[in-house]
Amino acid sequence: MTAVRTVLEDTASQRAAGAMQLAGGALMIAGALLPWLTLLAGLQAYRGILGWNGRGVLVAGAIVALGGAASLVGRAGLLVRRGVSLLAAVVAGSGIVLVGRLISTWHDLVARDAMMVARPGVGLPVVVVGAIVVAAAIFVDGGR
Repeated sequence: MTAVRTVLEDTASQRAAGAMQLAGGALMIAGALLPWLTLLAGLQAYRGILGWNGRGVLVAGAIVALGGAASLVGRAGLLVRRGVSLLAAVVAGSGIVLVGRLISTWHDLVARDAMMVARPGVGLPVVVVGAIVVAAAIFVDGGR
């Protein structure tokens, strides 16, 4: 009876981790498509996919979401689950660096021309939150 219970618990934790990875991947994709910086009080939006960083986040989000979907249906091995979480951890770290650079760029724009009404967008924080959710899935997964 305990062997069956252990298998069921492992499957449940793997599916929970897969759901977290799928949701986090969707957040990463959405964050890449949302504006990272807006000018003129939101009239001009610069989305993440305009640059290489945003395109890389979009591809990483798609890989993470596919890995999460495979984990959710029980077709992903340990290497896929851990690899997806590791990729998300790298994206989270890069995203935190990009948030710092975005704030620096925003301050420069405001200092040079206050009429631009520059504001940071919501896309990059959404990417970071999604990547952190996926990276945390490694702790939900039983490691088996």
